[in-house]
Amino acid sequence: MRSKKGSATILVLLLSAVIITVGIGFDWIVKEHMKASYDLEIKNEAMLKTYSWFNKVLYFSLLADENNAYLYSNLPLEIIPHNKIRLDGTPIYNKSKDVEISIQDTNGLISLNGFNYDTFYKLLKEKTNINAPYFLASLGNYISTGTNYQGATDSDYSDDKKPRHYPLQYKKEILFIKGMDKKAYEAIKDDITILPNTGFNPNTAPLDVLKARLDMSDEQAKRFIEYRKNNIIYSNDQLRNFTDVMLPFNILRVYFYPSNIYRITIRAFHNKKPVYTLKVGLDKSSNYSFPYTILNWQER
Repeated sequence: MRSKKGSATILVLLLSAVIITVGIGFDWIVKEHMKASYDLEIKNEAMLKTYSWFNKVLYFSLLADENNAYLYSNLPLEIIPHNKIRLDGTPIYNKSKDVEISIQDTNGLISLNGFNYDTFYKLLKEKTNINAPYFLASLGNYISTGTNYQGATDSDYSDDKKPRHYPLQYKKEILFIKGMDKKAYEAIKDDITILPNTGFNPNTAPLDVLKARLDMSDEQAKRFIEYRKNNIIYSNDQLRNFTDVMLPFNILRVYFYPSNIYRITIRAFHNKKPVYTLKVGLDKSSNYSFPYTILNWQER
């Protein structure tokens, strides 16, 4: 009789342990599902915020006036804080500080689909350890409509990626070209673009592009950026205070002015952490069909 009672007690304990284990597991599953639902809700709200703010920025950019350095409007639009936004990628924020907006003029960047060789070479030498001439020759051949460019051949590419002889379609595509690596790409990615440009605008160029294009030292470039916060650069006379390199007059290229092609970045935050980012290439020039053109669209 005692043996049966002992067996029953053990069975009850085992069943209790199983029930408790199942209960704990179920509780964990419920908590994980609730956490996933909450995270999804945050992401969806952030996505809607970025879409909404992009529409506002698009509307503002099409109506606003433009000078060498920023978009501005004297109309009471109350869309963009202070009705002004710089074209050098300087971020501005909404009232609740949970959305960051920036616009970068492509004339302040190095375009991969029409690059200035000397400028790109100097940028690569300054910020990376790759063989700059080798990579630039390969890149030139990759986008050239011809079959050869500066001595590059098909062997200058990753085994599974031969020359397209067509403009790059996305920025990371340069990783397919021999000579470029991930570390070098990360170092230069904010200074380059696949979007076209029409010249060079010192009002909107980042620090390292200024150094490469105008042969400035780090100190000169930093002083120049501080100067342009309160001044607009119109001519070589102003550049002479910072560098000996002058921008040439060329009817085929535009200097000191924006390109009308922007890299727009909208970033939504939650608890000060970025949750959703939208990057759009916008050509605000009108054509026969549309008042503007979306050149690329990236969400993450």
